[in-house]
Amino acid sequence: MLHQNSVKALQQGCEPEEVWLLEKGTDGYSVIRRVSELEVVKNLIDEGLPLGGLWYSDYLEAR
Repeated sequence: MLHQNSVKALQQGCEPEEVWLLEKGTDGYSVIRRVSELEVVKNLIDEGLPLGGLWYSDYLEAR
């Protein structure tokens, strides 16, 4: 489990398939999504951007 201050783990070897986003849904229940399923993240990774950079740029924020 990563905390918002654990970016080093993202920079040093986590793959998008290994990272999950947990957010509170409008109904109060948790919604869990794999980062690799986010289209914008897939496109940016394909362009060569590192996962840690996406974190800093708020692409891994709850939407």
